[in-house]
Amino acid sequence: MSLPTPTRMRLPKIKKGLMDGLTLGQIADICKVTERTINRDKDAWLRSGDFEIWLRDEWLKYLVIVGREDPVEVFRQLSKLVGKQIAERVRAEIEEDVRIEIAWKETKEEKQE
Repeated sequence: MSLPTPTRMRLPKIKKGLMDGLTLGQIADICKVTERTINRDKDAWLRSGDFEIWLRDEWLKYLVIVGREDPVEVFRQLSKLVGKQIAERVRAEIEEDVRIEIAWKETKEEKQE
């Protein structure tokens, strides 16, 4: 899934803001957009699968540094983050307009009734 151009252009600032521990509102101020826009950017980024790649790469960088000092805490934090990520993905999928079609084929007995 390709990200919209405005989202792609804001993405470096979003990534930096996340790495700096900023809130979505603070990131929105930096990008000169609303928090809702940043939230939509984040949702699109999640759905694209690129967020997971970025997150994995960032975690691998820091895992080497922090893991030497406290590998158990690294595992705890990573587990929390993955849990939140899965929950966010499920929420995004639920909010999408999903249409389910069911094909029904009658048996010979049902046709005779």
